[in-house]
Amino acid sequence: MTEAQRKVYTYRHMLMVAERMSAQAKENNERDNSIATIVFCAFALEGYLNHAGEELIPRWNDRFEKLKPKAKLIMLTDHYRVNIEFGTLPFQAFSTIFAVRNQLAHPKTKKHNYVEKKGKIWLKVGTTKWPAERWENLCKAEYSENFVENTQAMIKFLDNALPLKKIPNFLVSENVLGI
Repeated sequence: MTEAQRKVYTYRHMLMVAERMSAQAKENNERDNSIATIVFCAFALEGYLNHAGEELIPRWNDRFEKLKPKAKLIMLTDHYRVNIEFGTLPFQAFSTIFAVRNQLAHPKTKKHNYVEKKGKIWLKVGTTKWPAERWENLCKAEYSENFVENTQAMIKFLDNALPLKKIPNFLVSENVLGI
């Protein structure tokens, strides 16, 4: 007799959290929920890549678990001859999402001067301009919805391109026989 087990699709839950945080950020124009949105988008994407890799590539955990997310994505798409373009949306957002996630996961105190120079990021607070970090500029309510939409689009594209069992968007876990 095969025993029933519960399979948890953690990436789906992470995406649902990102969607809720984005909605709250938009409703209240909150930076904190915008920060949470982008971090949970990164969690959802990496979770999806681990899900797909584990389902499709033998010994994924032994061989690829420790790779960076972009390397995981390239490994999966190269293996199945799926063409992605990092220079166009939605995959253009992939590197940005993980760059911001890494800045927030490995925070460092930075000193900024007020000297104007090309490429410098400025944040307007009231009537004052402040030199800023890239994440400060991107973790705004106006951007959080785009990050969620791009994350959803990347996952949908990969779901359609890879030979995976299709998981409905609302499903975060299910009982299955004989995992």
